[in-house]
Amino acid sequence: MLRLVNLVCGDTIKASNAIMVFYFGVLVGDVVFGTVIGRKRTFQLTSLLMVIVAFAVALAPEFYSFCVLEFLMGASEHGFYMTCVVLVTHSTCAKLLVLNKEK
Repeated sequence: MLRLVNLVCGDTIKASNAIMVFYFGVLVGDVVFGTVIGRKRTFQLTSLLMVIVAFAVALAPEFYSFCVLEFLMGASEHGFYMTCVVLVTHSTCAKLLVLNKEK
């Protein structure tokens, strides 16, 4: 993405820094969205944040705003992923428990 829009212009340290910022956002998103609010609110918040930030990343005018938006994208993306995994696990485990009790 960075090279397609010429935000790094051959500067490899900027490209690796943008990737590092994204993964730092993933780490922060795991902590913040995993502990702060309930599952339903987290799902709604991260879905909305992911859509807004995805459009904003595509329109980022300079490298530093791109990095801030990538941080937010990483945080919301992983918060959304964790919430989905928890919700699916809870819904399938309840069905498995019922099946085990019938045997």
